[in-house]
Amino acid sequence: MGASLKQVVGIVVALAIVAALMAVMNPLGRGGVGPVEGKEVALPQLTSSVNEFTVDILKLVNRGEGNFVISPMNLYVALLLLYEGTGSGTAKQVAEALHLPPGSSACKAYEELVSKLPVGSEGDAKLFIANGVWLRKDFPFREGYVSRVEECFNATVKQFSSVKGLSDEINSWVAGKTNGMIRKLVGELTRETEAVLVSALYFKGLWVKEFEYMGKLTFHAPSGDVEADFMKVTQELRVVKNGDYVAVEIPYRNTSIATLIIMPENLKEFVENLTYPQLNSIMQAVMKVELKEVEVIMPKFYVKSEYDMIDTLKTLGIKDVFGSNADFSKMAHVGKGMLRVSQVIHAAAINVTEKGTEASAATAVTIVLTAVPSNMQEIIRIDRPFLYFLIDTSTGTILFAGETYNPTT
Repeated sequence: MGASLKQVVGIVVALAIVAALMAVMNPLGRGGVGPVEGKEVALPQLTSSVNEFTVDILKLVNRGEGNFVISPMNLYVALLLLYEGTGSGTAKQVAEALHLPPGSSACKAYEELVSKLPVGSEGDAKLFIANGVWLRKDFPFREGYVSRVEECFNATVKQFSSVKGLSDEINSWVAGKTNGMIRKLVGELTRETEAVLVSALYFKGLWVKEFEYMGKLTFHAPSGDVEADFMKVTQELRVVKNGDYVAVEIPYRNTSIATLIIMPENLKEFVENLTYPQLNSIMQAVMKVELKEVEVIMPKFYVKSEYDMIDTLKTLGIKDVFGSNADFSKMAHVGKGMLRVSQVIHAAAINVTEKGTEASAATAVTIVLTAVPSNMQEIIRIDRPFLYFLIDTSTGTILFAGETYNPTT
């Protein structure tokens, strides 16, 4: 399919499917310093922050003219989960990138947001939010952090002793939560992996009025005209037109979720110059305009994208979490630089047809150990083939010797 309209619907996923994710851990560690505790932001402020973050991500993720889809909300909540475990300058960087006041908490606002979303599988629309965290059972995560994220993010916790098979387990979980749209989110994990924070969302909705297939029509792509499968519908919709763009809202049946399409004269330039106030103005204008009968003609399309978000997040100012200055002291009993984020993988997919839309997104944040914490007992992992001896320590006599390559056989 052509680039422009599909990029626009990438915006749609981020803005119209306001859904999220995330998960965390059981209280495995000892008590101590808790998670981020500060002034709670209100839901309107959280919504504004998410939408402002959306503009940031749209301007950074795709700088060319190719198709893509992404869920900034999914990524945003993953970073909220990470934010709860950060301290000092690390927390300040994450808060600024998320457009939150320093030291504030979005816990209550997030809970309120989820309570207002049309989550469930009843009727014609389905919206699922799944939160899962895999963490190593012998690592001292803080009880305060664990209980906080369990309460705020409705987390389900899974534990692992070895990374062997962990990637397959996580990918299978994600595939199940996204109806098979995202089958491989994470690759092989290293032995240093201490936690994997995973979020997934899935949406499927039927249009209020089904589109009619039109056949092949011309789509004006930046690289030249192409023949694409088009569909059309005639119904009462909310439409805003001005000299810069056309915006139309297309609702789904029996749900508050809708698709918002914005078609400017030049999409690349439009996104490059887009600001949050401008986007908010367009959204507000569409919400307030009266319904009128129009015919909408648009292409069918399927888009799937995957990104390692580290460079993007660094551009937004989140830098410490990836290096020796990472402060995860509110997540676990560790000093600065003991843990770091090694990957932030985001995948999303969307399929738009005559009947409706199916879309999904998932984010995985992998946290690894970079050094043995000085304030905790050293952990020795015998997780590779090993040689052993039984020795009489009084004489230094070796009584038995052996090798183990596979302790299960």
